[in-house]
Amino acid sequence: MIDLFEKEKAELKAEIERLRKKKNNRRDAEAQRHNYSLSGFAPPR
Repeated sequence: MIDLFEKEKAELKAEIERLRKKKNNRRDAEAQRHNYSLSGFAPPR
């Protein structure tokens, strides 16, 4: 029973880590777009 719980916890941790990375990537893309608009280039879509 304990093993199952530990496995669940590890999977949740991995999932959270993955989501966090995804969120950071989106933030980077938004910053990139912002920089493009500031410099006058067309924002990449």
